[in-house]
Amino acid sequence: MSEAELAEIKRAYAARAQAPAPAGPAPAWKRVGPAAEVPANGMKEFSVGGVNVLIVHTGDAYVAFQALCPHETIPLEQGIHDGSVLTCLEHLWQFDIRTGAPRGDALEGLRSYRLKEDGGELYVALEA
Repeated sequence: MSEAELAEIKRAYAARAQAPAPAGPAPAWKRVGPAAEVPANGMKEFSVGGVNVLIVHTGDAYVAFQALCPHETIPLEQGIHDGSVLTCLEHLWQFDIRTGAPRGDALEGLRSYRLKEDGGELYVALEA
């Protein structure tokens, strides 16, 4: 794949990630667990309604993504992040920590989920 094709894939993914959510019914929030279970500046995988979700504490917020790297289904919880980039240590695919967009050599981004914190508990919307 050429550099130009890779750049176009990344531009399209970033545009999709920044597009406003379509109007529709309110999300069905599902409880993840206590925010305190996610280490400060760390991450933890949770099973929510049969879906494995990775919750990341970015330093100033929580974000939620699919739990497995799209490259070779390695648990991203085993990776690292620096507050802006999440890196899967298996083959060093990287993702934007705020949007899930691919960075570096990654060809595919992460599915992100809406997340909210209420009374010290985390909730995720798993709508399709």
